[in-house]
Order: sequence, then C-alpha cells, then structure tokens
Amino acid sequence: NTRGVRDDVSPKLKAFLNLVNGNSSDDSFVWKLEQRLKYAKQNNNWRQSYMLTKFERNLDIEEGREEGLKEGREKGLMEGLKEGLKEGRLEMLEQAINFMRTLGATTEQIEYFRNSQGVI
Repeated sequence: NTRGVRDDVSPKLKAFLNLVNGNSSDDSFVWKLEQRLKYAKQNNNWRQSYMLTKFERNLDIEEGREEGLKEGREKGLMEGLKEGLKEGRLEMLEQAINFMRTLGATTEQIEYFRNSQGVI
C-alpha cells in the first residue's frame, strides 16, 4: 500500500512511494525517474509499444474471461442435465409405484421394486 504508514521505511523508499502516488520529491533518484517517465511519455515509439502491449493484454484477459465463461456454462449444463435426469428417474419411479399401488401391489413388493431401481 503506497499510502500506508511509512514509519519503518527509508527516506529513499518514501520518496519513491510519493512518486508512485503522483507527488514530486527532491530525491535525486526520484528526480531521475521523473525525467525518464517524461521522456518515455513523449517518445512515440515507446507510447505505441506500450499501447500495443496494453491492447494485447486486454485481449488476453478477454479471451481468458470468455474461456472461463464457456467452461462454466458447459459445467453448469452438464450438472443441470445430471440433475434433470435424476429428477426424471425419480418422477418415473414414483409414477411406477403409484401404478403398482393401483394394481394392488403389497408394500413389500413396492419396496423391493424401489430398491431394485438404484435411484435412491
């Protein structure tokens, strides 16, 4: 954290952290850094390279996000299908049991049938 408590850092590090926060300093190293930053910002080749790198990085991030969403959708779809199949099998089992009751099946027969289906 560049804005945190700085009681345990050197004066040179404090000056650098101030630069990171956009503040100037009388430290010679920080002054040299400021001059280099100004030069880099005015250098068209550097700016183009920086912008291209930033653009490529953003593309990579977007590709990663899309890939993550695709994987998430596929996983969600598979989980949904599994859950739907399970629910469908349970529903069909209950319908079969109700039909067995209509035909007069005993509780033991129904339980035997339920256990043999491996659904529950």
